[in-house]
Amino acid sequence: MDYESTRQSQFASDPNLTLPTTAMRTGDFSATGTTIYDPLTGNADGTGRTPFSGNIIPAARIASASATLTALLPALTRPTAYTSNYDAYGATTYNVVAGLEGQLQSQRKGDDLGRYSISPMDIYAPLVLGPAGGDAFNGGNPGHAGGRAQVAAAGLTYAITPTLLVDGNVGYTRQNIGANGDPQDGDYGTSVLKIPGTNGVGPNYEGIPGFQVASIANIGNTNTGSPFQFRDNQYTGVVT
Repeated sequence: MDYESTRQSQFASDPNLTLPTTAMRTGDFSATGTTIYDPLTGNADGTGRTPFSGNIIPAARIASASATLTALLPALTRPTAYTSNYDAYGATTYNVVAGLEGQLQSQRKGDDLGRYSISPMDIYAPLVLGPAGGDAFNGGNPGHAGGRAQVAAAGLTYAITPTLLVDGNVGYTRQNIGANGDPQDGDYGTSVLKIPGTNGVGPNYEGIPGFQVASIANIGNTNTGSPFQFRDNQYTGVVT
């Protein structure tokens, strides 16, 4: 028998991200140089709208979903900068446990072999914006990803006569791997942000929705490859 356990923790960083400034988070866009118009004014096609006074959106006009999400954003690491104003630091972890193996040998006309091994694993990649989500460090899947691989095999070598030998073996490999996304957030889009249609039914649809704004770091979970799960079974056999 043998047992082996490996745990690897790797420092991770994602520097020079751009997040809304402290003023922008409260609706103050006066320093952006871009005129912010009141969407409740003007014509249906967008013409004739009136700019907000001072390029500041009144607090009462900020959607509750926006205010809730903005409150989750981390403090800027360079608060006086307009772009490249946030550096994210964290750690990714890799855990794997491997190995249980045995072999039997007869003392008569042949050898018998039996073997089984199992390798559970867990890979964790936190999100760069913490509770506000964002991309996963090192470009991985957000949250936990892993599973286990199992291998079983049996073999027989038998001497029927001094000149006739039979040798055979069978094997089975099962690989079950996947990633769980961010179920710890539950139906965040529909229950907390109150945005209809952002979460479906079941654990595969749980988590914080993803928001992508030009020139701003991704907010929420924008990863489209998670959650996922693969179950692969392989069989082998030979007799000679």
